[in-house]
Amino acid sequence: MIIENPTLYQVSPSMMDLDADEVAVFNKLLAEWQRHLSSNIRNEAFYRGKVRPVTTDSSMPSDLTELEIVSGWGGKCVDVLANRSVLEGFDGTDADALESLVPLTSLIELYEQAVTSELTDSCAFITVSRGLEGEPGAIVSAHSALDAAAIWDERRKRIKAGICVVDIDVDEGGHRVPTWVNIYTDEYTYSCRKVGDSWESEKAANPFGRPLMEPLRYRPSLTRPFGKSRINATVRSLINRALCVGSRTEITATFYTWPMRYLLGVDKKTAEDMAKRKVEMYADSMLLVTPNKNGDVPQLGQLSQMTMQPHIDHLEMLGKQFASEACIPLDEVGIVFDNPTSSEAMFAAQQRLIVEAEHVNRMNGIALGNVARMALGTEDVEAFANADIAPRFADVLRPSKAANADFAIKVNSAAPSYSLTRQFWRDLGYAEPVIDEVLREMRQAAIVQAASQAAMQAATAKQPPQPKGDGDASDIG
Repeated sequence: MIIENPTLYQVSPSMMDLDADEVAVFNKLLAEWQRHLSSNIRNEAFYRGKVRPVTTDSSMPSDLTELEIVSGWGGKCVDVLANRSVLEGFDGTDADALESLVPLTSLIELYEQAVTSELTDSCAFITVSRGLEGEPGAIVSAHSALDAAAIWDERRKRIKAGICVVDIDVDEGGHRVPTWVNIYTDEYTYSCRKVGDSWESEKAANPFGRPLMEPLRYRPSLTRPFGKSRINATVRSLINRALCVGSRTEITATFYTWPMRYLLGVDKKTAEDMAKRKVEMYADSMLLVTPNKNGDVPQLGQLSQMTMQPHIDHLEMLGKQFASEACIPLDEVGIVFDNPTSSEAMFAAQQRLIVEAEHVNRMNGIALGNVARMALGTEDVEAFANADIAPRFADVLRPSKAANADFAIKVNSAAPSYSLTRQFWRDLGYAEPVIDEVLREMRQAAIVQAASQAAMQAATAKQPPQPKGDGDASDIG
């Protein structure tokens, strides 16, 4: 089959048991996945610190150019923000129903992994399917952009179709050839497997009228609906430059400990002998030199020592630029000042990171709400549109437990009924199971107190009124 890009794997209609339109969607999704694969692999390499410094000096010895210089800035750029986006649970009248279908702990763990991939590759995808016998009611899975892709629907402002590559093979030319993919469309969910040179597919009807796949997107825009990576071109450039500085620093440090000494008036033979044993000359505590043929005594001297400060200043400058681009505090990249930082200055340094985290929670909250409704819809299709459920994230400010408790107590003093809500006990630092027990005991105590008051009122109402005596002393005189 002739295709525009011969490096892309595509399928002809004769190779699949689907119609031409379905095969066209299949090929379009495959092309979209393969088109972004190289850039996603690059971003993953920066995140994991697998990037080597680029050496521009070809005259440098290989022992120095092949130094294992590693930078963790790519991981910091992603992890510092991901740690501010913490899913705590779901609120709403259907939260318990979701818990019965999908364990909350698995959703929290899944989101923690997905948000890291989202910030690394610009997007990640969450899929929903009905559980089989012996499995949870709904199966929720997450996929990074390394093994998933989608096509955006501009009219409906959601994905039109998506693909998850479950398994791949590498051909003789080194190209990745998918052998098992799942496709998500408005009408069906497909499971396609490669058998020999042909493909066999199974499809299940989709009752929701939309793909059972939801993207998590970082900073989406009208021109880039699937967002952008935190490890953008500027961040990659700064990391590459920092790696080069680190390499040059290590090279300079090698010679920094070797004082540069010199001898004037040495004969040729002595100079040749000294050149052959440089290490011994460095280690010898006494240097023995004989006069030259003219009888002149050689003069020993030492050059001024090299300094590491220019490299330190250069790396600090790059660190400040990186922190500004990534919206993270300077201490996250190892730049610490001698003077203690005030709490106001620390908050100001984190302000841009807090704004970024609020944006991530806002956008991912919409996506997680759709995922929760799809999971509920696996049991009842109408629940997809009518479910009352919303995700709940931890406070991006990360206040201390004492600050949270103080805030809750002050609010409760103004509104006493606040202590009857779950949020009050969350602010006090209690875990959800403990909150359930506390609220249950409070309800029981309220019922007992109400019953006791009702019994007292009933007993008071049954008592006959006491008659007044004719000879009451109060009536005399």
